[in-house]
Amino acid sequence: MRYTGACKLINPLRLLPCFLLMLGASVPAVTAIASTPSTIARTEAASESEAKASLTAALMLLEQGEHEEAIAPLELAGRELPLIGDHILLLLARSYTAVQRYNDSTDSVNRLLRQYPSSPVKQRALRIKTLNMIEQSPDNAILAFRSYLKDSPSDDAIRTRYAILLKEAGRIEEADAEFLRVFINAGARAEEAYSNMTSKDLSSSQWAQRANNLIKKNEYANAEIILRNLLRSKDKKDSLLYKRKLADCLFRQRKYSTAAPLFIESGELYNAARALIRSDNQKGFQRVANRMLRERHPDTPRLFISHANDLRRDGKNKLARKTLEKVIKNFPDAREQATWSLGWFYYVTGEYDKALEKFTFLAGKYKDDEYDSARYRYWQARAMEKTGRDATVLFAAITGEGYYPFLSSLRTGIMPDTLHKPSQDHKSSLDLSRADLLIEVGMLREAAMELSEISSRKLNDNDLLAVAYRMQAARNYRQAMLLALKLPEAKRHDDILYPLAYWDEVTGISSRYTMDPLLVLSLMREESRFDNEARSPVGAIGLMQLMPETAKATARRVKVRLNGTDSIYEVEKNILLGTHYLSGLMNEFGSVPASLAAYNAGESRVRKWLKEGNYGEFDEFIEDIPFNETRGYVKRIMRSLFKYKTYLGANSIDISKIEL
Repeated sequence: MRYTGACKLINPLRLLPCFLLMLGASVPAVTAIASTPSTIARTEAASESEAKASLTAALMLLEQGEHEEAIAPLELAGRELPLIGDHILLLLARSYTAVQRYNDSTDSVNRLLRQYPSSPVKQRALRIKTLNMIEQSPDNAILAFRSYLKDSPSDDAIRTRYAILLKEAGRIEEADAEFLRVFINAGARAEEAYSNMTSKDLSSSQWAQRANNLIKKNEYANAEIILRNLLRSKDKKDSLLYKRKLADCLFRQRKYSTAAPLFIESGELYNAARALIRSDNQKGFQRVANRMLRERHPDTPRLFISHANDLRRDGKNKLARKTLEKVIKNFPDAREQATWSLGWFYYVTGEYDKALEKFTFLAGKYKDDEYDSARYRYWQARAMEKTGRDATVLFAAITGEGYYPFLSSLRTGIMPDTLHKPSQDHKSSLDLSRADLLIEVGMLREAAMELSEISSRKLNDNDLLAVAYRMQAARNYRQAMLLALKLPEAKRHDDILYPLAYWDEVTGISSRYTMDPLLVLSLMREESRFDNEARSPVGAIGLMQLMPETAKATARRVKVRLNGTDSIYEVEKNILLGTHYLSGLMNEFGSVPASLAAYNAGESRVRKWLKEGNYGEFDEFIEDIPFNETRGYVKRIMRSLFKYKTYLGANSIDISKIEL
């Protein structure tokens, strides 16, 4: 909705009632009343309520780009809501700048700095003032920019504007130095800075710095181009380092066959072997493995254990078993992992008594590691089941909230009680009224900013919990979870660690595809921690971490319009496209674990794993997923799914969609 027409005809002093009417609020009649304490209190309450409504209306206008219309309600809200006056003044300054009222904008900034000297938006206000300077006093703009950048050196947008001013003033050498700094930093303004540079002759070390910054930002494809150019240059001083970085960039882009020889050349033999396995180059893998053995490489046992598992999957059982036995005998530091793999070998090949022996040994010897201990005990119980004995007592003894305790609960039919139910006894000594008001009026980013500043202090448990709940209310679910994890385990509330994030969108979209909304939520939790701006090393985007190509293809099928890659980040579109894609995998595989594995590793790989594995139950499939990252990924999502269902009060879990 655009607030135009009638509101524009109203005197600014009488603008508020118009906004209140559009919001559906009642407007009190203007009458003469006695100024008794009770009427004053009611008037003050009404005034504050009207100011909040006015601010909400202004925010809606700003979202529509109606900056001129937003100014009057912002001024009114600023007078009545001094608690968050700095945030309102910042909005005013932006609005004034948008309509080219630069003096008014600067006046708003000066009021903010004067009245709120410790405001968390102080630097943002100074940024606006600096930009206004170009229009207000061009002669002093360079000095203003330099002063601002001294306190905000990472602001590439302002640095680029500063460099342009220098260039226009004929100070070419200074301008190029600033443009170069922006380009090397590899941020959003890098290409603009490069196009403005007079001299584009960068040294090898400068190109290498840019490549490093691109890698930090997960821009592996762009870093790859630079590293290849560096390797083609005459300067060979750091060629080994460049090869290692290039190989890593290629691996992260899943270009395994291209990465492998570069890993070998740079001496990264274990990573080379991993790349060769991923590219199904068994001969190349064997050559690297033999070299690692000859050179007594410290990662040799880990590699041979992985190779033994591949041999078993290829049906070469005798060689697989002998390989594991040699590792157990010759590499004491790898004995635990090799013994586990040998026990698993016996389990999947049907030698359950031998598997039980190995798992029992491991369960008895390695008790300190909570995760591995639960894994050993769970498969000890499963092997016992396979031998025809009752393992109920063993399953019941596996307690806690991890993946294996939940699997054990499925075997016994008794779901665990949640250990961390929400509690209301977290009284805080903090003054969180500013954040509360910002949340109430819908200024969620501003609220999260306030809360981030507060959370940087040393807080007691109750204060930390109070901040975490408000951070969640501001839809910053990831930060809320991180804050909760700072608490002692017994005080980590499930509704923070497992929030019903974007619940309206999730339930609405899930119902269209007959998907379990808690499964969609669990996938989002592990993919992005509910950060809608998340971007993975391989370029996956948003809440459900969609690859752009997958998102675009899915959008065409469901007839959703995407306005460039950025629109994939939009919450509703991302959930819609991700849920549609996941529902397609569910239709193909008919199983949650297999569908999740395909979501992470690709459908063709999962088809191959299912065909070669001949698994009896879903837990066997998950445990035998060849890729460590995919196996861990599926386990984490399954754990989240179980956790959501138990903490929301489910007495049992329907495993009909979980079974293979």
